[in-house]
Amino acid sequence: MKRVIALMLVALVAPLAACGSDSNRSEVVLNFDLESVEKRLHKVGASEQILYGWNHLRSETEFEGSTIEIELQAGVEYVNGAGPCEGRFTLTFPDESVLALAFIDCEAFTKSEASGARFSSRIRVIGGSGRFVDARGNGSYTGERRDEIGGVVRSRLALQIDLGDE
Repeated sequence: MKRVIALMLVALVAPLAACGSDSNRSEVVLNFDLESVEKRLHKVGASEQILYGWNHLRSETEFEGSTIEIELQAGVEYVNGAGPCEGRFTLTFPDESVLALAFIDCEAFTKSEASGARFSSRIRVIGGSGRFVDARGNGSYTGERRDEIGGVVRSRLALQIDLGDE
């Protein structure tokens, strides 16, 4: 069963070189636009140069003819337009299986709140449910927002996922 799931993940994907004949490792690349559904931000500092808070974003993308729901809970702490960010992705598949991901060493770079930002982070698989219950892996995330915070974030997730042994 798990081998079938790994093969399903190969739609927008290229299998990685297998270490053995029973490898369930696949590379998954997803491109999508995240939209803010709620945010809470604060400015502090003598000239309000520090911006911190959180943003809840959502998206959907097509994968093998089905729609995946994507949710990101992100936090930021910018000083003069740049700084660390944190976040957790939840990918929900049509069969209600979930794949949970976390940012590692996320950085955001902005010119100003109104001019957009670029995001870059390594990703680790937190875990999953359903067909992803034994998922392990890592990858990368890049995003670009051209508007103020809360604007659409053009996003790319590149993941290497191991679904475990049969």
